[in-house]
Amino acid sequence: MIKLQSDYNSGAHPKIMEAINKYNNDSFICYGEDEMTNEAKKEILKYLKTDSDIYFVVGGTSANQIAISSALKPYEGVLALPSGHINVHEAGAIEATGHKVLTLSDSLLINPKEVKKNLEEYAKNDVKTHMVKPQMVYVSIPGENGLVLPKKDLEELYRICQEKGVYLYIDGARMAYALSSEYSLEDFAKNSDIMYIGGTKCGLLFGEAIVINNPKLKEDFSYNIKQRGGLLAKGFLLGIQFKALFEDGLYMEIGRLANNMSSYARSELSKLGMKFYYNSLTNQIFPIASKKLYEKLEKEVSLEKWFDLDKDNLVFRIVTTYKTKRKEIDYLVKIIKENI
Repeated sequence: MIKLQSDYNSGAHPKIMEAINKYNNDSFICYGEDEMTNEAKKEILKYLKTDSDIYFVVGGTSANQIAISSALKPYEGVLALPSGHINVHEAGAIEATGHKVLTLSDSLLINPKEVKKNLEEYAKNDVKTHMVKPQMVYVSIPGENGLVLPKKDLEELYRICQEKGVYLYIDGARMAYALSSEYSLEDFAKNSDIMYIGGTKCGLLFGEAIVINNPKLKEDFSYNIKQRGGLLAKGFLLGIQFKALFEDGLYMEIGRLANNMSSYARSELSKLGMKFYYNSLTNQIFPIASKKLYEKLEKEVSLEKWFDLDKDNLVFRIVTTYKTKRKEIDYLVKIIKENI
């Protein structure tokens, strides 16, 4: 069965596996103190062009929990969209650290003006000391809906955060797929206080790179990684993978390959008259289909139902990766063409 339901449903890019096998019989210093980890950080910094601190952890939820809890005081919370990953898909991981996720209005992309209004309303509230203090803004790029916050909006959002004295945190689980638009990794680093570069959904076996751009957040960060269970004993495995991911531009290539295939799928499905719920230009697309069609589709192709649109129609998700083949998209299109 063709599997188009996620971008982390297989092992790793062949070059990543090759790198792991190359060093498999070597021995390294543990806990991320090894030479491979140091080299990996240097490779990433070439793209960031900043004086950032970098730490590697295993997964996205761990990265979010560590980064947010390390930056915030016990009475502080983080602003996010209702659809934000930390709000709906992490089983209360942020709240479990004692920090509340404060939700904004339900919209496709975070609105800098709304964030500014929220922060200003809190500041002038006479009883604000009885409330959770919004001290961080969370944004995922791309978002859960595959959409990418425009660069001008990210820049405005960061200006607002700096003006109001709050932190901006970027969840970059799928950051590779936003790089073929108007962004570079340098743009993300220069417009955030802390972020993470996703590896698990971008060609690695596992691993995310937490990047600390604000000097205020650098001190003692490693203690929080250990306390939250994020310090991998065999940290060199993360170093080996990230070194291979960045030393020859593989990260950007993975993003381009996946986006090219999603663009092809979008084009071919559009020819059949299919509409899309979100105007996503990244590796996630969201076609609208009748429930009868989807029932036939899921017998042949592994997809993910997103939500019911009405009693007869639904929205489903197609996710492409570096290994998605044109013939797989063609097969999907063939089934749809035969059943519409």
